[in-house]
Amino acid sequence: MSVKIICHYCGAHLWGDYDAETEIQMTCKDCRREAGEGEFTDAEDG
Repeated sequence: MSVKIICHYCGAHLWGDYDAETEIQMTCKDCRREAGEGEFTDAEDG
């Protein structure tokens, strides 16, 4: 199911497939990268 996700930090509204029926608050990829949380591989990172 596609649900709306709201980023904790920047407030961006994203969409993702989760088993939930309500809006979810989490951190978007850009904010996680800036905060140094998690591991992400993006083309820009080289």
